[in-house]
Amino acid sequence: MRVLIVDDEPLARSRLNRLLADIHDVEVIGSAENGAEAVRLVTADKPDLVFLDINMPIKNGIQAAREIAAMGQHPPAIIFCTAYDEYALEAFEVQASAYLMKPVNRNELQKALDKAAPLTQLHLNKLIDLEDDSRAAQIAVQRFGSIENHALADFLYFRAEQKQVVGGLVSGPEVILDQSLKALENKFSEYFVRAHRSVLVNKSKISKLSRDDKGRPLLWLSGCDQPFQVSRRHLTTVKQCFSSP
Repeated sequence: MRVLIVDDEPLARSRLNRLLADIHDVEVIGSAENGAEAVRLVTADKPDLVFLDINMPIKNGIQAAREIAAMGQHPPAIIFCTAYDEYALEAFEVQASAYLMKPVNRNELQKALDKAAPLTQLHLNKLIDLEDDSRAAQIAVQRFGSIENHALADFLYFRAEQKQVVGGLVSGPEVILDQSLKALENKFSEYFVRAHRSVLVNKSKISKLSRDDKGRPLLWLSGCDQPFQVSRRHLTTVKQCFSSP
């Protein structure tokens, strides 16, 4: 994750830089002293994530965040890092993924990074690459008494039903597969994750994790009207799909 640090205080920039240096897969690509410089560097260097102070000269962090949020289809994720808590409402109005109070705590920093990761261009690019790879893979299915091939990326899920496995397509009715759920999991674990002992879901189609009125986790997929129950055994693995593809 390529990170830009924006703060008018040199000591604050230095402290955050040190904390980030100890975190795996994070690279600080530059720093800025005000919002105007931040906008320029975001345009030039295209970081995945920007740490923004709020009270800064020339252009404050809220103003810079509004400009950054308007950049292109997938602007970088933003984490505000400030000594003042009265700006929290404004911060989330510009869709900041987290709001850290100074001095920054290492544990809170990691939580903020985990929360921001699914919003970064890096994460989106990985999902796009994963979808492109799965588009090239083919899988045989039975439909209307015949056998036909479908691209792996066309499947939303695989579900065990009695003694057979059915696949849910992005469009069209469910189809029957000759392979077992376990065999599909072993072969396509890069693209599908087990949500329940009877269900595999397409990682690139995962959109939301919620809970029903009894507190049980439910997983929603883009293009699918019905959620899937997530078992306690597989909940941690499913949650990881929201921070890494």
